[in-house]
Amino acid sequence: MTDIDQFLARWNERNERLRAANDANREAIFDALVAIGAERIEITFDGYGDSGQIDNVAVTGRSETLTGEMTVMCAPWTGPNEAHTCKLDEAVEAHCYALLEQEHTGWQDNDGAYGTFVFDVAARTVTLECHTRFTDVNTSIHNFGEA
Repeated sequence: MTDIDQFLARWNERNERLRAANDANREAIFDALVAIGAERIEITFDGYGDSGQIDNVAVTGRSETLTGEMTVMCAPWTGPNEAHTCKLDEAVEAHCYALLEQEHTGWQDNDGAYGTFVFDVAARTVTLECHTRFTDVNTSIHNFGEA
């Protein structure tokens, strides 16, 4: 097995663990959101130039703040997934970053990407709208006259 084959095997195994952690965390987060009376969360993010961040978190429902603690699963690059206890607002933010990593690895690199997550608590769905930026170049060469 070549070095690249080994790397790809580790990459694929880590991605499987990341998906499993994201699935488990989504369910645990929705349970916590139901418990505090949140109905919807809208989260915006923006990244470019090797940096990215969550910009805004808006919560609607009986509770307009994400309070409480919970246990989430983390998918380190090596070894099995690990349980970690954190505040609900940290868990939601970490879940958004993990979903971006799962679906749009490198979203913060170069021209980057921006977008919105919507957590619909009643439907127990997370919708990610991601707008990827890119630089485009259109080149034309014209030669006029005789050679």
